[in-house]
Amino acid sequence: MNIENLIDKIKSFKTANGTKQSWRKDEPPKYENEYINLVRIDSSNAHGGSKITQGKQWGFIVEQKKDFQNLKGWLILKRELRDTLKVAPFRSVKYDWIGIRFYEMEKDPTNDIVIDILNFIFNQ
Repeated sequence: MNIENLIDKIKSFKTANGTKQSWRKDEPPKYENEYINLVRIDSSNAHGGSKITQGKQWGFIVEQKKDFQNLKGWLILKRELRDTLKVAPFRSVKYDWIGIRFYEMEKDPTNDIVIDILNFIFNQ
């Protein structure tokens, strides 16, 4: 998939009439490679009241095996999404995980979009 098609798919998750306050922690689709093991998918907008204007935050929670932030796919996606895509630590004393965070989303992620994004990052 090229970057234009992926961005169009991601944009389809950015359109809604506000979002209801929620927090989800979902079992992810199976995804593992030499860089990561996908552990779970988070989607939240728990702070902000009943009609959230800033949108949801997606978190692809991963066990990182090797640094991937210099991979071509990551750099292309980061260039397109800018500050709405970040890698952040996952706060846990029990696990040494990180979160691939997507900000300003409106709808919860589907397994298909998760796999499309990860395939783009790791298969360029």
